[in-house]
Amino acid sequence: MRLLTGLAAVLFCVAGTIHAEDTAPGDAASDSAKATVEFNGETLTLAWEDKDVFGDTIKEFIPADQTLDNWTRLAAAFEYPKIDDPREFAEGMVEQLTKDNPKTEYELLVNSESGEVILDFVAYPEDGSYAEFDVFQYRKKDGGGLVAYQYALRAYGDAKEQFVTALDAEHRAKLIVALVEGAAKIREQATEGESETAATETE
Repeated sequence: MRLLTGLAAVLFCVAGTIHAEDTAPGDAASDSAKATVEFNGETLTLAWEDKDVFGDTIKEFIPADQTLDNWTRLAAAFEYPKIDDPREFAEGMVEQLTKDNPKTEYELLVNSESGEVILDFVAYPEDGSYAEFDVFQYRKKDGGGLVAYQYALRAYGDAKEQFVTALDAEHRAKLIVALVEGAAKIREQATEGESETAATETE
C-alpha cells in the first residue's frame, strides 16, 4: 500500500496536479530560503517542497522566471524512507501510466549490478494543453529507503507537435545524462548540507 501511495505522489507531480492551485499556505518554498540546482546547464530554483506523515519528501525546482503553473523545465527530488526496491517502484509506475493511457511511450532501463533504474516517457494531461517528457532515476538510499530524481520538459499549444517529434533516441539519451548529472549534484548538495549541520551541532 505504501508503494501505491508513493506512486500517487510521483504521478501527481508528473500530471501537474500538486501545484499552486492545490497547495496550502506554507507549502511553497519560502523566498528567504530558495535553494538552486544545476540541470542541463541551467540554474533551477526551489519552487515547492513538502513532507507527508510517512516521511516521504519532495522538492521541485524550476526556472526562476517561471511558475508551477507554466514551467517548461522542472527538476525534482523525492525520498521514500519506507520503500527500498527501485525496480518494483518503477514497474509499478509503468503499470499505472499504461493503465491511465495505453498509448504511453516509455523506456525502462535497469542496472542489474546496482539496482538503479531509469524510466522515461511522454505524458499528456487530459485536456491536451501540453506535452511533457519525463525521465526518472530511482536508486536505493544509503542507510535505507529509496530516492528518486526527475527531470521534465514541457511544451504548450502549437509547440507540442514539434516538441514530441524532436524527442528522438539521441535527444532522449542527452536528457537522461542531464538527469543523472543533475541528480548527482543534488546528492552532493545534500551531503554538504548534512556535513554543515553536523559541524554546527558539535560546536
